[in-house]
Amino acid sequence: MKDIVKEDKYNKTSIESFVLGILAMLSSSAFFLLMPNKPFGLNIIGPININEEFNIFVFFLFLILLLGVLSIGSSIVAIVFGIKDFRGIYRGAYIIKGKAIYIIGAALGVASIIFIIIFMIALNGQL
Repeated sequence: MKDIVKEDKYNKTSIESFVLGILAMLSSSAFFLLMPNKPFGLNIIGPININEEFNIFVFFLFLILLLGVLSIGSSIVAIVFGIKDFRGIYRGAYIIKGKAIYIIGAALGVASIIFIIIFMIALNGQL
């Protein structure tokens, strides 16, 4: 009886992979938008004078660091959960609903990591 899969339920890790993939893309976009004084794209935050506005500078620095860690971390977890579900289906586990959700979550995680890497390379090349 324990091996019976309920037909009206989604797999939990599929939904987690999808949600974490969306969170990774949103935090990567916010990371891109909050980076100050970049030579391309939107500059929401202008250059900050460290001597006059030290508290604001430290706050934005912490926020940028937090968003970078959040985007990379949630991307990695979304990829791991997506691969775990794919391996489960490949081995013969039968999932009725949500077959495409884990693929989308893993793809969003990969896209988020690629976006961050390309952004950092482009930012490093412009400086």
